[in-house]
Formats: sequence, structure tokens, C-alpha cells
Amino acid sequence: MNNISGDKKQDLLYTIYNWCLENGFTPYISVKNYSNMDKQLWKYEKNNEIIFNISPSAVCDLIINDYGVNFSARFNGVLKNLKIPLDAVSGIFAKEVNQGIQFSILGNDIVSDDISTVMDNKIKDFKLETSRSHLKLVK
Repeated sequence: MNNISGDKKQDLLYTIYNWCLENGFTPYISVKNYSNMDKQLWKYEKNNEIIFNISPSAVCDLIINDYGVNFSARFNGVLKNLKIPLDAVSGIFAKEVNQGIQFSILGNDIVSDDISTVMDNKIKDFKLETSRSHLKLVK
């Protein structure tokens, strides 16, 4: 496996995120615990990581850059501004098709581009949020 630099990881996250949106999928990121993580979010933690829905309907002010993933979201009605370091992001995937990229725990290596079995276990406790597209077919 090749080691991925921070800006390449950022590019992969951004590309998979856009692919999810363009295909009507819900983008989720897998985040391992990091030192500055809000202690109140630990109750959502399972297997030392948290899965976040980062679709436009779930978060505000999403920024993916070479420092990390930043967004605002509500948890039990409380607004949280999250700044997740790039090293803490262990994967991004489309929930509906269980496809995306998972990064290794020890480094920034790509583990798989089809992570169905891993993500099946991670997301089976999360509800699928569906919404109709606002786009119309014009002939």
C-alpha cells in the first residue's frame, strides 16, 4: 500500500463526498477518537469510532481541507461545531451502496475501495435518511 499525504487524503474525501451527492447517496465519515473530541460525543462512539452523516441535510458549513473536516451539526438538539483532524478520519462511504474508501488505522494508506463488509457492521445501527431530489427531468 502506498502512503497517502494529507492533501491527497483531503482530495479523496472531497471526491467521494461529491460522488455521493451526485448519485443521490448519503455520505458518511468514520472518525476514530482523537484527543480534542467533545466528551459529549463519546456516547455515540462504538468500537472506538463515531460515524457521522455529513450530507447537506445533516450538517452546516462543511469544510474539507488539509487540516481536517469541519462542520456544524445538532446532537440531541445541541449545536456542536466540530473540527475533526484529517488523521482522525478513517473512512468515507455512501451508506446506500456501502462503497467508499477506508484508511488504515496505523497510517494514511487506502485499505479498500469496496468496504461493504466493514461498513455493514458499522452502519447497521444507523437509520437511513431519505429525501426526494429537488431536480426535475426537462425534455
